[in-house]
Amino acid sequence: MLMTTLGVGVLLQLLPGAFNALLLAGALYLGWIGIGLLRSAAAPGLAPDASTRPQGAAFRQGVLTALLNPKAYLFMLAVFPQFLRAGAGALAAQAALLWLIIAANQLCVYGGVVLLADRARGWLRDRSATGLAAVRGVGLLLIAAALLTGLEGWRRL
Repeated sequence: MLMTTLGVGVLLQLLPGAFNALLLAGALYLGWIGIGLLRSAAAPGLAPDASTRPQGAAFRQGVLTALLNPKAYLFMLAVFPQFLRAGAGALAAQAALLWLIIAANQLCVYGGVVLLADRARGWLRDRSATGLAAVRGVGLLLIAAALLTGLEGWRRL
């Protein structure tokens, strides 16, 4: 929301290549995460004696992942303006209200995902081989997504 408000749409119109750069950067990042998951000797954070990663590091990785997702920007650029009406009051107030609605929905949805993931982590911690297979499967999926995204970005050059 903040990036859309700050003018990512204008930037992409002025510099169409910026979208490809964002697309390729996101593909590289996805591939890097996927390779890291494939190379791990154990499922990260699932070993019974594993120390957990600092919350700040997990938060930074989540923010970086979100900021490198060009589809999220395009979705917001396509959908967000449709809910703003010039005759319905100050556009800034409408945008702020819409942002609050979106933030509350995302908090509920992603908060629920976090709670379910925490429960799944406990279940997988007791089954280390299953956890490692799941981590490697996710790594393969991320590499496949990176390849497809990278090919699409390369094709558009």
